[in-house]
Amino acid sequence: MIELRNVCNIVADAANYVSRRRRERRLPSTAKDSEHPRILNQEKNGIILFTWDDVTQTSKGAICTHVGLYDPTKKSHEVIWVYNQRARIVSCSLNQGRSLLAFTVIGRDDSFTAKIPGKDVYSVFLAETQATSTRVFSLNLERQHFIKVQFLYDSQTSDRESHLMVMLHRESVGLYHIRLGRVGEKGVVMRDQPKTEQLIKRFFWCQWDVLHQRLYYLQYVKRGEGDKARITPNVSCIQFYQNSQHDNILDIPIEFPFPHIKTSSKFHYSSDHLDCGIPDSYLNMVVLTLANGTFCICYQKMSSPYTVDRRSPVKRAKVSPGPNPSPLSAHSLSESDEETVDLNYYICMVHHAKTLHGCVTGLPYSRKYRLHFSWHGDYLMVLLPGHFVHLLNVGIEFEPCQHILLHERSIHGNITSIHNSGDSGVTMVTGSGDSHDTSAAAILDVCVLSPAAEKLNNLSNSCLYEIQRDSPMGTCFYDNSSGEVWKVHVNMETLIQVFVHCYMSTTRAALLHYVLTRTRDFFLIKRLFEMLSNDIPSSEVPALMAEFLIVTTYSSMRRQFDREILKLVPFTASDTFRGQFEKIQQSRQLCHLLWNLRGPLLPYTDLDFLPNLTDPSSDDEYELFQLFERYYQTCQDLSFPLPQGFVSYFTALGYRNLNTSLFLQYVDHGVLQLTGEFMAQVLADIQDTKEGVRIKQQIISRLPQNLAEECYREWNNPLCHRYFAHKQVSSILQDSNIQQERSRKLSDYSYMARDRSESSNSSLADVSFPPLASFLHYLETLDTTKQTHTQNPLDVNFLSDVALYHTKKENKYDMSTVNF
Repeated sequence: MIELRNVCNIVADAANYVSRRRRERRLPSTAKDSEHPRILNQEKNGIILFTWDDVTQTSKGAICTHVGLYDPTKKSHEVIWVYNQRARIVSCSLNQGRSLLAFTVIGRDDSFTAKIPGKDVYSVFLAETQATSTRVFSLNLERQHFIKVQFLYDSQTSDRESHLMVMLHRESVGLYHIRLGRVGEKGVVMRDQPKTEQLIKRFFWCQWDVLHQRLYYLQYVKRGEGDKARITPNVSCIQFYQNSQHDNILDIPIEFPFPHIKTSSKFHYSSDHLDCGIPDSYLNMVVLTLANGTFCICYQKMSSPYTVDRRSPVKRAKVSPGPNPSPLSAHSLSESDEETVDLNYYICMVHHAKTLHGCVTGLPYSRKYRLHFSWHGDYLMVLLPGHFVHLLNVGIEFEPCQHILLHERSIHGNITSIHNSGDSGVTMVTGSGDSHDTSAAAILDVCVLSPAAEKLNNLSNSCLYEIQRDSPMGTCFYDNSSGEVWKVHVNMETLIQVFVHCYMSTTRAALLHYVLTRTRDFFLIKRLFEMLSNDIPSSEVPALMAEFLIVTTYSSMRRQFDREILKLVPFTASDTFRGQFEKIQQSRQLCHLLWNLRGPLLPYTDLDFLPNLTDPSSDDEYELFQLFERYYQTCQDLSFPLPQGFVSYFTALGYRNLNTSLFLQYVDHGVLQLTGEFMAQVLADIQDTKEGVRIKQQIISRLPQNLAEECYREWNNPLCHRYFAHKQVSSILQDSNIQQERSRKLSDYSYMARDRSESSNSSLADVSFPPLASFLHYLETLDTTKQTHTQNPLDVNFLSDVALYHTKKENKYDMSTVNF
């Protein structure tokens, strides 16, 4: 999924420039034609400084050290200064006006006065690059500890003063204010002695943020008093402004396990030349920030003289991962029988006031593992090429969750099959597969989990920027060993395969979260849901649907906020239920997405009308019903509205794909709702056969009384007539005065001899069946006494028709034997 795309090789480009320059100047050959160029620094304006050793036209064969400049935007090289002797430069910086070059030289102190002869000594010099003759000044700083130099950059170039920061490891950080003067038309040189200012005292780690002109450093601070006093590490930050004005803007106590480094502790500096701080081999710590306020301190626990626990890293025999691995405790199994090691790192999320601890177990034992921390968008990427990559969702807008953990060897069988199917050169989450071609020239994209990526184990902690013209603000990784520049690339095809084959549901949810929030590619989202629909009964389906609704609603509302206002709004993904319009929009989008997974395969596609309820259903339609069932439950759980017309269509799908008893259970439990549109379809599509009448009656009986009566009126079936006849008779009998009827004499109800003419409004003359006529006359008499006939008058003809139809069609008794 995560691949490194080769951008260029700035060391090879610099070497080509040196060779071309030698040919143009016809320089004499030497025993060693030219030393391999070494990259030293990148300034705020994007220029890259490099150095190499070569002869000059005036050196008479003597080797001199050259300092060159590479401009990534112009793709041009140039020599900015030549030292008249050979020196090993380990740190350098060019001021904004390109008139001064500060550099640190490492040499060996073999003098008789040296305390320890043969030890490395670091010295700092300052050279004028625009002077008519070579002028180099020593700052009289010679230390056995590393010294880093760095010029400050302002918003505008000044030819009056430059400011140089000198960082003496484990001693202090000083600021040199250098006044400048003009010589000739374009030349600028030093006017007088620099003025010095001490910024901080003893520090044990530092990092220079060239883009934002900030210095992060670590000191030990005493906290508490008396018996409760303790020495704790503290990370601080100095922000520089125009004309070297500065403030201490941050002091953060370190809460995760951190070694106590003493001034007298052993030290060892790596040979990596591109480093944003002190190249301490025993300490791997990086501060990463974003413009929105995200602030993280990243630290890898390493085996070093500083570590109190001498057993770290832990060596152990090879073991298999447990059945329920922790989300941030992942296993990378060794294929050999050698001992393994645990790798621990800590991410202090200052903006969340939380610390994240990651542990990777099962790595082949080595003390050379050095993690690379960098940003991938607003994900924090923890990378060990060839073994694992973690994308940690630690941005300020989200709670720290939905982390993507990609490892080398956990689903080996699945990965092998994927490689065999043609996805060569790609290794996926927690697995390993076929090797890449080890030829560097043939590799353009390298998966960070592939064996070919293990050679990228010397990435600089300084990310290069403005390397590519098409993405000038994109950051790139620099390999100190080869000089190659790599850019992170996400292979979406591999992402889909990871989504399918990963065994942890949290990984699948994290991948969907990444696609929804970072790519917003609807076609890619559809493909993920297509894979998801292959296992609809899975318990992950509702959770992923909920992830879709919440994240897309949040993203939709987020776009309505101004970027500056958004920083001040306490608004996270768990608080997205304020926008009703966005909720219905995203709910409709998910519903449309689910229908597209199976809907086009159905025999009907016109969604303006419900499908015929009696046509045979298909497997695709049943799967669509299952998807919609999980969608409905998810919307109910999250209080998301349903799109207009969904309820009727969902109920129609349920009727077509479930047997009648199960369908009625869904109705009784409120999952399926009997809407007016669906009931109209029931009355129109289901024929009035014996079974059809029974089904209609069971469905209508579950409606409220007023709606059921409306359906009976539309149906116009004899069953409906009987219902209304019973209702009229029951209403009259229940409302009659029982006490009054008991006081009447039986002769008053001489049904057979009653004079029908006594009621001029009676309709009983039309009733030809004497027993029914007598009963209806009785009902008519009761109805007359109620004084409510104007609201619901008694329909004698209707009752007689229903009674005679019922007697004729449904009464099995032989009425010819009755003596009336």
